[in-house]
Order: sequence, then structure tokens, then C-alpha cells
Amino acid sequence: MKKDLRVLLIGILGLTASFVIPSIFMQYWLGALLAFVFATGYAFYLIRWSAEETSSPKVTANVRTTLFVVLLLAAISLVSGYNKGAFQMNTLVQIRQTIDNGMITAEMNESLFEVFRTYHESKDDNKTLEQTFLAVLNDKFTGDQMMVLNELSKDEVHYYYTVDDPNKISLIGVTNNSWGKDKGFINYNSDAGRFQLRATITERGISYVREN
Repeated sequence: MKKDLRVLLIGILGLTASFVIPSIFMQYWLGALLAFVFATGYAFYLIRWSAEETSSPKVTANVRTTLFVVLLLAAISLVSGYNKGAFQMNTLVQIRQTIDNGMITAEMNESLFEVFRTYHESKDDNKTLEQTFLAVLNDKFTGDQMMVLNELSKDEVHYYYTVDDPNKISLIGVTNNSWGKDKGFINYNSDAGRFQLRATITERGISYVREN
């Protein structure tokens, strides 16, 4: 009886520890995997223990069958749960990317369209697009080719500009928190893997390219 209780306690404590310890560090899937690995090892131990404790082949066979079914169901549940969690995470990332894309495009378009309109309405034929850009958006520059297009999003998006030539300017938006498609992508501001969108304005119009 004492041995039976000891075997039961080993299973309960081992299974609990293998899940709880990783979970303390927010590693829930690692905890679930370790718990499954422990349960598998514990199941083999129970099969061997039952064979030693009973002389009935039928009892041993029933124990094996029961443990096999339990482990199979646990494995299916673990894989299904992981796939569902990964799908949900991917969906949330895609939703955030869509929101970021719309927000950055709208903020860029508002500023660049004003530059485009002012440039084409100007009566000074010698004025370049670069000069118009710097004049129209003068209050949005913060130094080192950095800009703040909207005070409400300044903590979410970093904007930078580059002058490719006097009549071609690029405006780059890099998010501060959300991921892009490639986590190995090096952003314009030297971050890695963040969502990045580039707008290019020329005399002919404005184009947008998602770079990550």
C-alpha cells in the first residue's frame, strides 16, 4: 500500500513540477511538452510496475491499452492546441500589420499630398520638390532626418526621410512594437524585424512599397 501511494505521489509531483516550473517563466508550451514527456516516461514505468505487481497478463494488457489511449489523446490535444495557438498568434500579427499599414499610409499620404499639391501649384519653376518638402513639413522635423507626422502615433511609429535627388524623396515609416513579415529584416533605424513601409514622392506622384 505504501509503495502504491509512493508511485502515485511520484506521478502527481513530477507531472505538476514539469509543467509549473517552465510556466513560472511564461514558457507554457515548454511546460506542456515537458509534462507530456514526463507522462510518457511515467506510463512506461507504470507498465513495468504493473507487470511486476500482478501475475495476470490480462491486467497488464489493460494497463498498457489504457495508458496508450491516454497518451495518444494527450498528444493529439497538445499538437492541436499548439497549432491553434500558432494560428491565432499569426492572425493577430496579420491584423496588427493591416492596422499599421493603413495608419502609416494615411499619415504619409496626408503630408506628402500637401507637398505634392504645393509643388505643382507653385509659380516658381526653379523650386525643387526637395525645397517644397522641407518648407511644407518644416514643423514636423525633429533632427537626423527624423520626423513626427502625428503626435498621437509618435510612440508607435518612427518616420525618416531621405533625399534621393532634388525631385525624389523617400519617407520611411518603422513601427516601434509590431512585427513585419521577416524577423531577420534590418529596419532603416537598425531595429530588426519591425513593420516598415516606404513612400516615394516624385513630380509624377506618390508610390508606396511595404518593405517588411
